[in-house]
Amino acid sequence: MFFLAPFPVFLFEFIAFVWLASSFGFFKVLLWYILPSFLGFVFLSLQSRAALLTLQKRLAEGRDPGFQLLNTAAKFLAGVFLVIPMLTTRVLGVILLVPGLRHVFLLSVHAWIARKITQGTFRVFRGGPMGGGGMGGTRFRTYTFTGGADPREAREERDATVIDVQPLEIEHTEKKDS
Repeated sequence: MFFLAPFPVFLFEFIAFVWLASSFGFFKVLLWYILPSFLGFVFLSLQSRAALLTLQKRLAEGRDPGFQLLNTAAKFLAGVFLVIPMLTTRVLGVILLVPGLRHVFLLSVHAWIARKITQGTFRVFRGGPMGGGGMGGTRFRTYTFTGGADPREAREERDATVIDVQPLEIEHTEKKDS
């Protein structure tokens, strides 16, 4: 039954293609399907280099690359959606290319990930033909990230006894340039 899940999307694609071809002509619609794929390939090649340089720059400056990683992933996904020759994926690709819409999308994804980590239900699946299961096998590993207790809840106070503490006195002296 799972293999029938994408059937409505393919049916919609076929109906949209036939309707567009009858309205605008077969070769124009075919060009509309081929040209964005070419642009998607160009965008992916240019974006991957720029994203790597931006990520290296942020890491060298000591800044958090978290949102930059999400932004890069959204741009990559937009390029992949443009390469796939379907009307629905092209619309999603264009939505992810427009900076304002991409920013709204990223804010919602960022909030969703933060909520999942706080709840302790965020999982990352890793695996593949050789990466997860070795030669000839496919095995997926699951990593669950837990954020601990909800930071909005009050923390429990406990009585504690400190043992073996030696206070250190730290002095600051300025270096003189020679």
